[in-house]
Amino acid sequence: MPNNNENETKEINIDDFETKADYATQMRLLFCKREMIQTNGNLNQDYFKPTREGIDVRKWTKTHNELLISGIEDCGIGEWSAIRATYLPRWNNKILKMQTAYLMGKQDLREYSKNNWKGNKQEIEKEYEKNKRLAIKNGKWRAGVYAISTQKEFEEEQELIDAQDNENENENIEKNNDKEDIKENNNDEDNGNEAVNENEKNEQADENNDNENENE
Repeated sequence: MPNNNENETKEINIDDFETKADYATQMRLLFCKREMIQTNGNLNQDYFKPTREGIDVRKWTKTHNELLISGIEDCGIGEWSAIRATYLPRWNNKILKMQTAYLMGKQDLREYSKNNWKGNKQEIEKEYEKNKRLAIKNGKWRAGVYAISTQKEFEEEQELIDAQDNENENENIEKNNDKEDIKENNNDEDNGNEAVNENEKNEQADENNDNENENE
């Protein structure tokens, strides 16, 4: 059996071993990391198994989504380090940003980050629907997000979103005002009917009094 001394490794020849397996074992003992092999030269299978952390990074789950939502509500979009520290320590900033884009339905998160936007699950879903609606309208809904290429385009689209939201808000105000007007008109009509009825009652009472006086 050849010596394990590094100065003699060049003299190792496969013909010096009874089997190829013995030769492979000796090569592993000479050249593999200690943690990769067992003391007898066999491979350490546990070394080659993926780590739990590795599995988590490759598979984003519903639980991770809920944690990210909590992080956005607590820390705000753009505060990736804070979100990682408290909620998702095994994920890097790039992954958190990408998953946030899917939650918000928008590829460009600069405006959210600039304003340190915070929101709960319902508010995030509202933003998602708003971004999706506008993206579909402009033919820019791609891979589950509103794809925007330039800052100028982003600002223009944001103005459209704000204008549309203001228009919807004004419509709701007008509808509420119309309802109030109808309610007031109904109240006035009811009050008018009550006054008429009261006058009729008074007139009837006067007429009855006149009849009584005539009979006397």
